[in-house]
Amino acid sequence: MSWEFEVGQRVVCIKARPSTAPADAIYPEVHGIYTIRAINAWPHAVLLRFHEIDNSHMVGWRGEIEPGFNSNGFRPLVHEGMKTLRSLLAPSPEKEAMPA
Repeated sequence: MSWEFEVGQRVVCIKARPSTAPADAIYPEVHGIYTIRAINAWPHAVLLRFHEIDNSHMVGWRGEIEPGFNSNGFRPLVHEGMKTLRSLLAPSPEKEAMPA
């Protein structure tokens, strides 16, 4: 499944870090919630970088930008949207007070 991502969006990590990953990098934790600060779309993958994780020390390791994490390891956080939807659907005191 492919998701649409945008800067500022909150996501949840759904995949563990790869075993081939460099040991000196900081990785997201499975079930951790992160806020997207940058998106790099490459022909083979969409990579995400997060406000909560700083891997700027990795610049130069595989390119001239901070490495990101493959977007297929994340999904949008939906409980925030559901909370908003529930509040919109909840009965309002004004509507209940009005005669039918």
